[in-house]
Amino acid sequence: MTPAPALADLIVTVEADTGTEDPLARLATASAMAGELVDTSDALVGHFVDRCRTAGHTWAEISESLGVSRQAAHKRYSPVPRELSRWTERAKAVLGASVDAARGLGHGVPVRRDRS
Repeated sequence: MTPAPALADLIVTVEADTGTEDPLARLATASAMAGELVDTSDALVGHFVDRCRTAGHTWAEISESLGVSRQAAHKRYSPVPRELSRWTERAKAVLGASVDAARGLGHGVPVRRDRS
């Protein structure tokens, strides 16, 4: 596996991107970069979860591969649209289960994750 970016390389990038030696400015730049790295890593894992679901893998199989509980994997990567963020957790779970049932019957359902 190709290693993740080295800490030293990230530090050099933050220092170059900040354009000043002010520690608070560098901290703000580092924090923004860390947020982008988290978003990118979440999107990376989500991409492959989507591929696994499309290939017919169960939440149990996916959760085992991720090393988390089935419930944690399903909650994090469930295909519940963002506009349902005001729904109760139970309602979201029912919708997610219906999507799973539709896939199980061979019906194509677009995959989208709730990030709210």
